[in-house]
Amino acid sequence: MKERGLIFMGTNVLAIGDDRETMTRRLMKPQPGICHSPDYKGVLHSFPLGGPTLLLEANKCSLTKRRCPHGVPGDRFYVKETLGGEMYASTHWDIWYAADHIQVEAELPDNWYPPRNNIVRHYETSDNIPGGGFAYFTCTVPSLFMPRWAARHVCEITDVRVERVQEISEKDAEAEGAFALDSETMQSAARRGVARGQSEVGPLDYFEVLWDSLHAKPKLVKKNPYTNAPERCYVSYPWEDIRETRERNGLPWYVVGNAWVWKLAFKRIKDDRS
Repeated sequence: MKERGLIFMGTNVLAIGDDRETMTRRLMKPQPGICHSPDYKGVLHSFPLGGPTLLLEANKCSLTKRRCPHGVPGDRFYVKETLGGEMYASTHWDIWYAADHIQVEAELPDNWYPPRNNIVRHYETSDNIPGGGFAYFTCTVPSLFMPRWAARHVCEITDVRVERVQEISEKDAEAEGAFALDSETMQSAARRGVARGQSEVGPLDYFEVLWDSLHAKPKLVKKNPYTNAPERCYVSYPWEDIRETRERNGLPWYVVGNAWVWKLAFKRIKDDRS
């Protein structure tokens, strides 16, 4: 059994804590090559060396072996989320979870310090304070840098599959914790639902909007999304089923629509620290 960290947004963290989210989809990198066979499916097999390996099988398509980088059934991951904090007269930081401002109960290691680029110094003035004021500091710890000791949710992977993102069902979208975060998300989901002839908006519509909000905008990367070879390029992974190469700022822009994803099913377990 191995344990890894997995990043989640604040709303998803809360959904995991309430056991409303039991599934997550993560982009497969690099992406498999384009195959037009309708029989292109992901099948989970077990091999003597290295444990479960995923095979992408298709008629008239190349056979590709893949291992899920996020783990296999039985492995665990701790939820990495954004932290906030402040420090006043002492050298002790008070740290909380940004999603709901609940205090981190774990004892901070003596050698831990927030990322220096994310610390802001403030100065409060008052006539009632000796010296006329005092300084204090605030910090933000991005989820990428959240330490293991601060994790409040630990989950066990129960199943690993691969599919294209548009294969998600309404039930799976609900298991992803997809819901309207604000009026803009609701309106955008409603427009997409109307375009498909739907009378009501559901989790699948919200998931589509949230997916595009995270993956549809082009990002500058250093590797080709198909070959993983070194290359300065832009890449985006929109919901729309489109695959083409465009140009942006003099560099190739790979549009990888309806991308292949790792589908992880999981259950929240009791943290071994509690």
